[in-house]
Amino acid sequence: MRLIEESGGPDHFGRWAAGKRREWAARSTVGDTGDLNQIPKAARLAFEMALHEDVERRSLEGELTLRARAWADAENVAQIADNLLTSPQLQQKLDDMKLESA
Repeated sequence: MRLIEESGGPDHFGRWAAGKRREWAARSTVGDTGDLNQIPKAARLAFEMALHEDVERRSLEGELTLRARAWADAENVAQIADNLLTSPQLQQKLDDMKLESA
């Protein structure tokens, strides 16, 4: 996360990391071979996180939408269940009381 923040965010990480390639390669004992293994492990993980951030965000948003829908369905079922044992006269009285208190 620190590397992604340092780069300016997931959208900027790739370009930022490309600029760090020589620095990372200089730390290698064999020089700049272009080998991805020369990229530090933390940077490789940051690459994966940056590349998948948008997909993960959309997935979480979809999951939240499904949960909100399930919650609304449960509320509807609860309202139906609550009204099963309430006579129309009692329901009218409750509705009248709600209007009076508003």
